[in-house]
Amino acid sequence: TLASKHQWFQPDTVLIEKDRRVSTAYLIVRGLVLCKTDSMPTYYKCGSIVGIDALFSPLYLPSSSYSAHGGLVEAYAINSVLLPVSYTH
Repeated sequence: TLASKHQWFQPDTVLIEKDRRVSTAYLIVRGLVLCKTDSMPTYYKCGSIVGIDALFSPLYLPSSSYSAHGGLVEAYAINSVLLPVSYTH
């Protein structure tokens, strides 16, 4: 059920790790998620989905980490069970 995919993250909790295979993307419902890059930080808020590109591409590894920023983050987890993906090579 969708309720079982509901999650809360404490400030500074990493949702997606740099250079790690992604098995779960997140739909942000409340709060800010920070994407740390070398040049400039990017912030994602309500309605954004982080990690979806890496979820759909098994060979892609994120080049940045994504973490809860400045307060609690409420999100729904999206994985291959909730959103089946067919890979074509």
